[in-house]
Amino acid sequence: MQKKMWGLAGLLSICLLATPAEAAKLAELEASLTGTGSEETVALYGDQLSGGSNYYHNLLLLVSDKEGKLKTAFTPSIRGGYYPLLKTFATADKHQEVILAAAQGAADTDVAYRVIDFSHLGKVKETFSGSENFGVTTTAQYQDGRRFRVICHLEGAPKILDAAVGDKDSLHVFDAEGQVQKTYLRPQVTNLVALTPVDGRLLSTQKIFDADGTTLLGQLYITWNREKENWEPREVHLDVTDAGDESKLEKSKVNSAAAAGNWQLYSRSYAHQGVEVAYPEVAVTGAPVVQNKINDALQSWLKEDKKNCQQAYRLEFVGPRLLSLIAFRQEGEGQITEKIFNFNMETGEEIAFKEMFNYRDKDFLPLLNLIGQPKDSIKDLPRDWYFNGGTFVFILPEADLKGHTGDGYGQASFIPTPAEKAERQKLQKKAVVAKKQEAKLKKRAIPKAVFNPDGSFTKGQPLEVGVGAGYLVKFVNDKRLPASK
Repeated sequence: MQKKMWGLAGLLSICLLATPAEAAKLAELEASLTGTGSEETVALYGDQLSGGSNYYHNLLLLVSDKEGKLKTAFTPSIRGGYYPLLKTFATADKHQEVILAAAQGAADTDVAYRVIDFSHLGKVKETFSGSENFGVTTTAQYQDGRRFRVICHLEGAPKILDAAVGDKDSLHVFDAEGQVQKTYLRPQVTNLVALTPVDGRLLSTQKIFDADGTTLLGQLYITWNREKENWEPREVHLDVTDAGDESKLEKSKVNSAAAAGNWQLYSRSYAHQGVEVAYPEVAVTGAPVVQNKINDALQSWLKEDKKNCQQAYRLEFVGPRLLSLIAFRQEGEGQITEKIFNFNMETGEEIAFKEMFNYRDKDFLPLLNLIGQPKDSIKDLPRDWYFNGGTFVFILPEADLKGHTGDGYGQASFIPTPAEKAERQKLQKKAVVAKKQEAKLKKRAIPKAVFNPDGSFTKGQPLEVGVGAGYLVKFVNDKRLPASK
């Protein structure tokens, strides 16, 4: 016993010495790791590979109590990665285990996952390690009739999954009759790209690409059960998206992280009881508090679903200081519930409408009624907003949706008085400025007009060229799922 205690103390001393002051804190969270009811702090540290790089190596997990006293340390088997993050889940015996994720290359094709059990602080272990991260062992091949087959080697009999290949065939695998003419080419199956805990199980995703390595053919959704101390794959489902099937929620598409500065958005997906769920996670380098605020808000939306509904999301804008996205939930036939998120990526806070726009100005609503679509339709402040890279989109109040016919974008007609006509002419001049500003915004990769010259968020007046200039010119006022871009 004495030897063991000395060994643990020695390990902690070595870890402390090996964690230089310049090591960055990459992620941090609170969790009940031992199941005793008390919470510990789990922090992930790493060394930046080179100046300006988002790759961190020498990863180290440190666990401390509420007073900050170090309790144990662990070096995961992941050597390093880009934009790593942590999350936890509760096990059957009520302690929480930690999931570590770190991108190894492209964020949507190569992610390293580990599940770490800290329930015995003197014997920390990975229950989901590098071998499991390869996912289900598969054999993939093309079939005549423009089809492909994936054979999953699970315990017992292999599971055979067949599906059709789309029209795109850049490598000419098939001839004009749909017969395989290049038998040496094979579809490519990735390692795990997502790992999500749901109801005591782990649900993972592997992508299947065409032989060209870029065309997505489908996704393998795998259910993992806990068997004693390890996780074993038990069920596999193949999903092939039918682009012509309008009843499905739009599949999530991730913008390039190159424009996102010090943060990365991961696209996660899984299938549970025959329902597909896609959701985003955010990793912010060196800002665990910001990272946790954003992910907590996104997870809260995800967990609101008590009926096992299909869920998806659409990115509207990804930039160094702003993230705008819309999350969707299909709760019934033709019934779509949506939630708009606008995050300040410097603080992790959601940006409220009244914090972004100069709504107190007397010309705010008149100008929107003049240049927006439909015209003359707004009686009260918009209830929500998002930015799509060139335009501010406002969501109309429910009261303002009444009375519209046809496609919902009807216009009101009236005969103005002389005073109203004079006021409208003044607004017309501002509208011209607004239209010019809109054209400028559409040409910008980063909407600088939304921010002050020093890069901070604007409070009250968000635009550069006068009251109302560059305000929204597009409105969404129906309940249908927005069209794909």
